[in-house]
Amino acid sequence: MGWDADMKRKTKVRLWIATIVIGVLMIPAGVGWIIYTVTQTGHYDSNAEFTDPDTHITSHGGYVNSSPLPFLGFALCFAGGILITVGSLGLTFGWLSGDDDDDDTYTSTSAAFARSTPTTRVGWGAEAPPGES
Repeated sequence: MGWDADMKRKTKVRLWIATIVIGVLMIPAGVGWIIYTVTQTGHYDSNAEFTDPDTHITSHGGYVNSSPLPFLGFALCFAGGILITVGSLGLTFGWLSGDDDDDDTYTSTSAAFARSTPTTRVGWGAEAPPGES
């Protein structure tokens, strides 16, 4: 494997790591966006009611929000999770990044099949030395 192949592989690894890092950064950004939009577009309503489905206790007062903006924060978190997943799979399984132009022919699947020639033996004796079969 030459110097160029090492650089290509390092570049691909760096891209997968960058994908994971961007995904990790998107999650707190999305959570922050949700908190910001709820606190900035929502308001406290003392008439709002919430009934706990388990205890059937009703609470009065709470933040209400009719803005769709917090959903964008959820979408940002979700996209970040997808980037983390794709980046992790790409880093783990190099085949997701495509074939190299200069794959090592010794370890390729086709080369392995070419080297695996069947040997047929008849009988139970010791193996014949190479060249005496």
